[in-house]
Amino acid sequence: MRDGAVATPTRLVAGVAGVVFLVALLNVTPDPVGVFFDDGIYLLVAKAIATGQGFVYPQLPGTPPAIHYPPAFPLLLAAVWKLAPPFPESTMWFKLVNPVLLGLGAAAAMRVTPRLLPWPPLAIAALVTLGFVSVPMLVLTSVLLSEPLFVLMSFVALLAALRLVDGRDTTEAALLAGFTCGLLILVRTVGGVLLPAALLALAMEHRWRHAALYAAAAVVTVLPWQLFVWEQATGFPDLLRGSYGPYLEWVVGGYRDGGAALVLEVLAKNGRDAWSFLGILFSPAVAMLRPV
Repeated sequence: MRDGAVATPTRLVAGVAGVVFLVALLNVTPDPVGVFFDDGIYLLVAKAIATGQGFVYPQLPGTPPAIHYPPAFPLLLAAVWKLAPPFPESTMWFKLVNPVLLGLGAAAAMRVTPRLLPWPPLAIAALVTLGFVSVPMLVLTSVLLSEPLFVLMSFVALLAALRLVDGRDTTEAALLAGFTCGLLILVRTVGGVLLPAALLALAMEHRWRHAALYAAAAVVTVLPWQLFVWEQATGFPDLLRGSYGPYLEWVVGGYRDGGAALVLEVLAKNGRDAWSFLGILFSPAVAMLRPV
């Protein structure tokens, strides 16, 4: 642990996790799962896995391979599908997934934050609790999306990377950190930003062996999924590629056709959307008065 950081008591970690779980649970609505596009796809793919159809889109003609979304969240939902009562009686089981993940994510955040902020434990607890019961986080509790799992794995992977960078000079620590980074990428591809960040931190300390082990473990973890996507993308129906095909092909094609102008357009749109979201978030009364 970095100098100045105070160890967080286990009871405090459990308390924060419990509070976050309870608040998220109270926020769950009776709405059916699958009301958004992505959560419906996640659940359909999970059903296909759990019932032996494989990693496919069961709702599409020909049941093409499900290569648009990374596999970790559908696999988790498939496990719930197998353990829960038959659908739709299992709806509340699926509703419990994200509150549980948010609680575990809060516990992981309680282990990571003291390494980054040398604050007293109670201040860390207040910060983490407020962050996890904020409106954007609670919105995710009633929608079956992968963000809560991504939040949990982000803190787990970051904690493993910090322990490695902070001086755990062992092969096991490097491999474990790389493996958790790979799992993070298998939840959401954007998690791959952790890989170059950790490698840069290790390179700055000239720890080339640990950097190589970290990268190798991450690549080996992700490689089977990427090989599956590359293999299945060859014969994937052209009409379905936009919404159901591989992300990388879509991104590369867009930047190849749009060039630098597309990069600027994407940055500008993301900036406008982020500013608009912050305006709604910090002006709830105004947002509620706007006509739908």
